[in-house]
Amino acid sequence: MQMNDRQDQAKSMLAQQAMRLLSGHKVVGLGAGTTVIKVVQALSKEAHGNLRVVVASLATLQQCKEAGIDAELMQSVAHIDLYIDGADEVDPSFCCIKGRGGAMVGEKLCAQMADEFIVLVDDTKLAGYLGGKWPVVPLEVVPWARSSIGRAIVAMGGKPELRETKSDMGNDIIDCHGLDLSAPYTLSDQLNQMTGVVGHGLFVHEKPTQVWSCDGDKVWSLKKEG
Repeated sequence: MQMNDRQDQAKSMLAQQAMRLLSGHKVVGLGAGTTVIKVVQALSKEAHGNLRVVVASLATLQQCKEAGIDAELMQSVAHIDLYIDGADEVDPSFCCIKGRGGAMVGEKLCAQMADEFIVLVDDTKLAGYLGGKWPVVPLEVVPWARSSIGRAIVAMGGKPELRETKSDMGNDIIDCHGLDLSAPYTLSDQLNQMTGVVGHGLFVHEKPTQVWSCDGDKVWSLKKEG
């Protein structure tokens, strides 16, 4: 099985595992990305009674609509029982890098609102240390602050790259390459303190409560280290 086929199979198997985790929950949040698309597809084939579905991005809202799922944007609720999302990278302590799809601010809001936060990743997203597989931290920034934030990232040793696409809220997205990720909590706080930064893709204060992975053959739950 080729890598892309194996990853696709892994994401489908993880989506089925997500269906088994829904029991007892009334409000479920969905993030964004290719793994969440698989979850939406699986959810559309299941009967879940009065389950309320909220989403972290406009793309996921549209995917739910096309699948026949009645979903709402996350600001319509004050609390989420279970939040399900993917990640670009997960380290052994469950720190995550997210935001490759540009929806990290909505995703982080959902994670903060949720009692349980579950991340589903194929095994290629598991890293021995943060930045080992995907050393890119995306920032959502207000357009007027784009240049000053870019200069600040350069001063920190990073290389900022402006995306062509905007966020759901119409803000710019800057991918930051080369930042020192050895102290992720400190870096997260530094980025949060920059005027004009709406949010970023380091999920270190918002770690998942569970991480499930799959290699295309089997699904397993990871044990957090540290």
